[in-house]
Amino acid sequence: MTAVALIVACVTIYLLYRTAIDESKERLVETAVSQARLIEAVSRIDAVYNQDIIFLLRHRHHDLDQPQPVPFDAELAVSFTDTGAGIPE
Repeated sequence: MTAVALIVACVTIYLLYRTAIDESKERLVETAVSQARLIEAVSRIDAVYNQDIIFLLRHRHHDLDQPQPVPFDAELAVSFTDTGAGIPE
């Protein structure tokens, strides 16, 4: 009787484990597909607006209008373009 209970417990744990792994795999595939679509959308937007830095959000102050786009080679864009270059703060 103990052996049967042990076998049933092992089979149950194995099935639960496989189900969890399969669900995790499905979530990872869904995330990868979603990220691929996001990258494609960003690349399409970049193809249209690749000459300017476009600000999507305003500053905290409610009295400011939507900021105008800034060209990448403008003096105002230096801190933005250097962020990934390893320049110390």
